[in-house]
Amino acid sequence: MTLSNRLKHISEYLYEKIGALKMKINSKVSNEILMEEYRKIENYVHTLPCGCGEQKT
Repeated sequence: MTLSNRLKHISEYLYEKIGALKMKINSKVSNEILMEEYRKIENYVHTLPCGCGEQKT
């Protein structure tokens, strides 16, 4: 799979996950559940092989 295809799949996945997180925020679920979902997204970004999660200093 080319890098552009991988990035396309990544962006689609993140768009879906962020949309689901927004819905949970609007439905006023507990902060613990929101943080759990946020950490899943954050972990996904940090484990991407393209270096997308690297911290810039």
